[in-house]
Amino acid sequence: AVLKHQRVKDLFSDMSKLDSYIDTVLVPMVRSLRDEPALGGWDVINEPEGSVAADVADPNPCYDTTPLARTGAGWAQPTEPIPMEQVLRFVGAQAAAIHAAAPA
Repeated sequence: AVLKHQRVKDLFSDMSKLDSYIDTVLVPMVRSLRDEPALGGWDVINEPEGSVAADVADPNPCYDTTPLARTGAGWAQPTEPIPMEQVLRFVGAQAAAIHAAAPA
């Protein structure tokens, strides 16, 4: 994902802003569309590997992106890549909100 606007980037680093987005935009949208038969799924971010900070060692294997070195990851944010921990928190928070608003 190419993240050009600071307000979008803030959704990764500031949980209060992400929570506000989830509560005021995402959950109402999910609730209004949850019974739509043509809806096949939700995509909370397109190509997150483009924005992630690649080749960053971390003792937590979930956040260690050294295996992504020289794979092209980080192509969209070469000067301000997003740490994997923030990407996973961003995706996880939205996925949890979607599941809560539209349980299977």
